[in-house]
Amino acid sequence: MVSCAVLVRLSTLVSMITQNERGWVMSRYPYGEGSSMLHVFTRQSGVVSVVAKSVRKPSSRRGGHVDLFNEIECSIRPFGEVFVLSEVTVVKAFESLKQDLHKLSYLYYFAELIELFIQQESGHHVLYDKLISGIEFIENHSTNHTRNLDEVARRFEIYLLRSLGFWADEVQGNDYPTNPSEQQKYNHQLIREVVHRNLKTPSFIDLNKNKK
Repeated sequence: MVSCAVLVRLSTLVSMITQNERGWVMSRYPYGEGSSMLHVFTRQSGVVSVVAKSVRKPSSRRGGHVDLFNEIECSIRPFGEVFVLSEVTVVKAFESLKQDLHKLSYLYYFAELIELFIQQESGHHVLYDKLISGIEFIENHSTNHTRNLDEVARRFEIYLLRSLGFWADEVQGNDYPTNPSEQQKYNHQLIREVVHRNLKTPSFIDLNKNKK
């Protein structure tokens, strides 16, 4: 028989290695038999890779909890170079937004930017909050006001660049254009110069904008 003292110590050890996180599911793809690998942008720890075991099985009760672009509260524990999902609840599923392909394209763009810029084990509390507030704004505003949605994307780009040291108001701010289309070109050019690659998802936004 295992003594109560041993059980208490084991419970304490498990709680010490378990992290409680709030995060946004940026990507999800099959992993092994019935499981998924998630990339989650967390408020506390930056981008983390999380194995969600058995969530693709029909009997899983957690599959919908880790849908793409859900905001979640979760408990994760380290397992080698990744984490394993222990518990998860949905904070916001953004269901109405996900029914609108044009709005959804902005979320793919935000996910691409975060994947490019944010490192693992690097918390960005304010950036995370701005991301979620931007998504909420997009969900609650009509696609007939495309300029408003684009302004959210521009503000997020600028805050991301500024918070990581790639934007200085005394430099970029003085040269910043006033025309919205020129602002988009300016931001995208600066991002390409930083990451040394072309962005994929802005063309997806433009394509779905034209289909409205």
